[in-house]
Amino acid sequence: IQRAVENYRRGTPVRIIATGHADRAGPTDYNQALSARRAQAVREALVRNGLPANEIQTVARGESD
Repeated sequence: IQRAVENYRRGTPVRIIATGHADRAGPTDYNQALSARRAQAVREALVRNGLPANEIQTVARGESD
């Protein structure tokens, strides 16, 4: 997260895909939601540190990848 913020502040173009993953320890639907929450947490941290929200996409993989 910090490196992405530093690059953005230096003027480096930024387009980020934050991908959340989970293992197979829980139910499939729980893991999918957990993956989404993880990706969203990274997105929120990037936005809090100044990155534009419209340049950050989130993807939740759950057990699918």
